Amino acid sequence: MVRCPAPVHRGLLPGADPLLLDGPLGAERHERQGLRRASLCYREAGSGRRFRLHGRVKTVALPPPLGDSLASLLKAVEDAIEERELRLGGGTALAALWKHRFSTDIDLACDPRVFERAFSREGRAELRERLRQWRENSPGSVSAIRLSFGIVGWKTPAGPVSIVPSRFPPRPSPWSNMRVEGTEVRIATVEAILKGKIHGRLLAKGVATQRDGYDLAVALRRSPKAAHSVLAEAHPEQLQEALAAAENQPKGGRPLINPAYPEIAADPWGEARKELAKVLASSNSGEIGRR
Repeated sequence: MVRCPAPVHRGLLPGADPLLLDGPLGAERHERQGLRRASLCYREAGSGRRFRLHGRVKTVALPPPLGDSLASLLKAVEDAIEERELRLGGGTALAALWKHRFSTDIDLACDPRVFERAFSREGRAELRERLRQWRENSPGSVSAIRLSFGIVGWKTPAGPVSIVPSRFPPRPSPWSNMRVEGTEVRIATVEAILKGKIHGRLLAKGVATQRDGYDLAVALRRSPKAAHSVLAEAHPEQLQEALAAAENQPKGGRPLINPAYPEIAADPWGEARKELAKVLASSNSGEIGRR
C-alpha cells in the first residue's frame, strides 16, 4: 500500500495513535495545554471540509469472521484505495460498538471523488484482473466479485462485503474517534449511521428491515442523545406514520442473529415506536426537538 509520509507531531500524547493523525489529505493535531486528550482535525479528500475529533483514538474489534473478510478486502484493493479513505458504517459498525447483535455484512463507504479515482473505468480492467488472481490464490475465501452500478463488492464465507461512494453529510460529522482494530478504517458515528437508516431508508423510501428497527430501538436506549439528534430532523407525525408502516410490513430479509435484547427482537418496530413515544412524552413541546 502506498502511504503518505508520516506528519511531524509535536508533543504526542502517550497512547495516541500517530497513524490516524493524518487523514485522507493530511490532518492537523491541536492540543490545549494542560489537557490529556487530543483534538484531531480531519480534512475530507477532495473537498477540503474538516471534521474535528476530540479524545484519543480508540480501536474496536470485529468478530473473527468479519475481521478476516475485511482484511481480505483491504488486501485485494490496497493498490487502489487507502484504508484511511474508508468508513465502516451500517449494522456491523453498531454491532461492533454495542455487541447488541451479530451482523453478517460489511458496508464501507468513501467519498465519491475518492471512489472514482480508485475504481475509474480506465482502471477497472486492471482491478478485475487483480481481484481474479487474488480469488484464485485464496480458494474458498471469495465466492463472487462484482464491479457494477458504482459498487465494488464480493461475497465471503462470513457475508457480503462492499464499498460504495457516499457523500458524507456535513452535519453530523461522519467521523468518530474509533477505528477498526488492526486497520486504519474509521468507524462512522452513530449519528451518521442512524441518519442513513432513518432518513435514507425509512423516510425516503418507506423501506426498512427488522434489523433497522432493532438497531433504532437499541440506539434509543444505548445512545439516546445521538438518536434524538437525528430524529429531531424529522416531523414527529411523519416518523410515527413511517414507524407504523414499518411495523405492519411483512417480516422478511435476513433474520436477527444473537440479539442481546430478545424483548426488542420479538417486535423491533413496535419497540422502536414505544421508545419514540417516551421521547415525545418527555418533550415539553410535544416534539423530539427543534433544529
